[in-house]
Amino acid sequence: MDFTNEQLKAIKIEEGLVTASAGSGKTRILVEKYLEELKNGTNVENLLALTFTDKAAMEMKDRISKRIDDWLESTGDMRWWKLKDHIPFAKISTIHSFCSDVIRENAFLLGIDSEFTVVSEGEKKDIIDTLINDSIRSSPDKYEKCIVQFGVKKVKELLEKIMEERYYLDKIDTKDISSMNYLEDPTNNLKVIELMEEFVEQAKEIRKKYKEHIFKESRFDFLDLLLIVRELFEEHHEVRERYRRRYKCIFVDEFQDTNELQKEIIEAVHKPGVNKIFYVGDEKQSIYRFRGADVSVFINTKKSFNTKNKSVLVMSDNFRSHPQIVGFINNMFSNIMKGEGNEEFSPKYEPMKARVSPKRKFGGVWFVKVEDSNDELGKIARFILHVIKRYENELRERKMIFRNFVILLRKLTNVSTIEKALDKYHIPYYTVKGRGFYEKMEVKSLISFLKLLQDPGDNISLLSILRSPMILADEDMLFMIDEQRRAKNDTSYLEILKGIDDERIKTFLTLYERLHSLKGMLSPSEVLSKVIEEFDLLAILSVFRSSDKMIANVEKLLHMIELLEYQGFNYRDIVEYLTTYASPKESEAMTEVEQANVVRIMSIHQAKGLEFPIVILPQLNASGGNQGDKIIFERGIPIISGLLKENKAASVIKESIKREKMKNLEEEKRLLYVAMTRAQDLLALFLPVEKKNRKQGVWMKILSEENGVFEDWKDSFIEIPDDIQPFEAKAGFTSPRERLDISLAEPIEKGYDQPIVSVTELARQEIKEEVDESKVKELFNAYKGKLFHQVLEMLDNEKKICDLKKEVKMDRRFTERERKELIRILENIKDNPIVKMIENADRVESEMSLEAEMDGKIFYARVDKYFEYKGKNIVVDFKTNKGNKAYEDEQLRNYARILEKVLGKKMNEGYVLYLVKNDFRRVL
Repeated sequence: MDFTNEQLKAIKIEEGLVTASAGSGKTRILVEKYLEELKNGTNVENLLALTFTDKAAMEMKDRISKRIDDWLESTGDMRWWKLKDHIPFAKISTIHSFCSDVIRENAFLLGIDSEFTVVSEGEKKDIIDTLINDSIRSSPDKYEKCIVQFGVKKVKELLEKIMEERYYLDKIDTKDISSMNYLEDPTNNLKVIELMEEFVEQAKEIRKKYKEHIFKESRFDFLDLLLIVRELFEEHHEVRERYRRRYKCIFVDEFQDTNELQKEIIEAVHKPGVNKIFYVGDEKQSIYRFRGADVSVFINTKKSFNTKNKSVLVMSDNFRSHPQIVGFINNMFSNIMKGEGNEEFSPKYEPMKARVSPKRKFGGVWFVKVEDSNDELGKIARFILHVIKRYENELRERKMIFRNFVILLRKLTNVSTIEKALDKYHIPYYTVKGRGFYEKMEVKSLISFLKLLQDPGDNISLLSILRSPMILADEDMLFMIDEQRRAKNDTSYLEILKGIDDERIKTFLTLYERLHSLKGMLSPSEVLSKVIEEFDLLAILSVFRSSDKMIANVEKLLHMIELLEYQGFNYRDIVEYLTTYASPKESEAMTEVEQANVVRIMSIHQAKGLEFPIVILPQLNASGGNQGDKIIFERGIPIISGLLKENKAASVIKESIKREKMKNLEEEKRLLYVAMTRAQDLLALFLPVEKKNRKQGVWMKILSEENGVFEDWKDSFIEIPDDIQPFEAKAGFTSPRERLDISLAEPIEKGYDQPIVSVTELARQEIKEEVDESKVKELFNAYKGKLFHQVLEMLDNEKKICDLKKEVKMDRRFTERERKELIRILENIKDNPIVKMIENADRVESEMSLEAEMDGKIFYARVDKYFEYKGKNIVVDFKTNKGNKAYEDEQLRNYARILEKVLGKKMNEGYVLYLVKNDFRRVL
């Protein structure tokens, strides 16, 4: 593989810290560095790699496996076969996963049940809320000063906040508070001291009860894992030494997103002369302060490495962005990020070097002036249509599609205004929402079923199942169950259920007992398949408004479990992964709409690590994030920022509050940097026109300070015509929000008086015989079919099968297993007569979302391929495998009817193409 000089230096250094600028190929270097250790004879089990997310860990394993394949092919060295077998079990994980393993390995020493579970964010909040409410309710007199000052609601919020930072709380001595000068005025200072002492005393009492609860129940949250391991390493040097000897080299990815507590754990495992450490990150991209990330950890480590003559490298090559974009960002941020003031949280900007060919005709940085927010909304929509028209009519370099565009926002709070503007101009879009995949009802209940089979005494998992769509137990039933359990001296919920006369409960118990007896013979994916089939879960989910999303989440969970099984994980490993290692930031499954040809709208935090051809950056005049009253720790003592007026505060407090404001401002600068560096071809900034008495938002304040930069780029200001007409869909294209061909129809809004029919559903109604395949089999095939459709959507008269194979090989969305399967299918169908016709067609349209009114009804459909070949109009439907012939025929005929209605052309031929068998059948 070819590497730049910068990259080669990073790969070859023994240990050190690498600042990897946006688009510099950080992950590639981390993978090569890992392989370098393997080449030098280090065993897989002696390497530790810590990543920010589970997804990043799995991607790193996948990339390492692929590089080992390359090495095997080029060298034939059989040692690599053995190493490849070990990669699925390599310690490449998040720091929380690592800490969980450490606790399980040392459970006896810690006095902890090794079968402990990790609570979700929602469960943790419930426990803390309960403890806070109980404390205030039982001892209101102990909160007298706090409640008078803040009110009950605010007191609860502040207690929740300090519990999130309880690693500070453990070290606070209330005696130290009495010596703190909060205010210059001694009398008022005494009042503040008394209030803070009361607040901290009660917070420490709640912390004590929380600690007792989690240890008694053997249920910890992510912060608990870190605190337990830090304490273990501090108190048991022999344990710390054992891990130092085990791991010969430690890799830390996304180091800018760590905090002091995580750094302490990492440093405890590292010892100079015993093992090596390699940090990778970019302080300019530290944007998770609200989640506890502390950029000063990166900056101080970098300084420490410099003073100790350890290697510190800067990777400044940018392989992502158009040279003009790189030049603009360099000009802007060299002045914005000067590293002045408090250097602990103010990184100094290191200019990037553009490595993308400057020959691109299209691209760069464009500025659009806007009068106000309403003007901006219309211009965003017209800008998209303007660029598409200009790109297609003037440049003709490649297809310009809606999927090239992303609109990045600081927050999604007011996203509906942008959605309405795009709707007005008929622009298809999708708003990327939904973190918390594991907290979704449909996901949580299935994981709970796996947990309950492993531990029949897990009452929390059982309650999750009872509340789920599978049973939908109401509050009366849950109350009755709990009352009976209490009356029978804490008998398990399972025993109580056996006495309840309810068909849903009986179905559940029968299935539970059968699966429990088969647990050792069934894999987790097989268990969940049985659950889905027995409860007819997909049909149940279909009645919910977000049915397509919920069903996609179920599919995603099954696919994740299948991947873990493929990697050699057993039942216990998988349950542990889903409850312990799984990131709370895991996003929901993507539906067909989200992967379609649509403009994406997302937050900058969601976009981190991604790249897009065209980035639109509006709302530059929006105000910065407001976190309300914040708890600041000064020398380990808490300060409630909203409690003290800055002009009356003591000097040390003034300085602390000032520093907090500076930290927020620096984070805003980094957020702006991350947003701009997502762009590959074009960065579009929507700049509000300056007006008297208009308050500037935080980003405009930052940008206004560098007005000279805009002067240098005055030729990049563009005018958006006012007379741009709404998008006219070709071949009946409709916004994905108006919805597609789905087998389980979405609920329809009340007041819509025309019947709405999905073509798929219509076909089912026409077929009298029952489909013989099980729903579970359909579910497993659905994911595979979706992958094929994603790839074949690109097949047309410009992109041939050979082109698609190359794209699949390079596409990081797919796992190695998926890539091989896709390439096998593409190779299989490359000579298919239907495929050859598509490749040589005069016109090809893919994944067409259609609507048509026929017989007084509105029909929706999504057509895989429509093409014109030698004067004939042809429609094709892709199927993974052969199914019910009559159903398939009826579905294709309905597609043809809708196409004829929309296009005003007769469909001359229609085919069903079977991908796995490389077979086809003519229907029309």
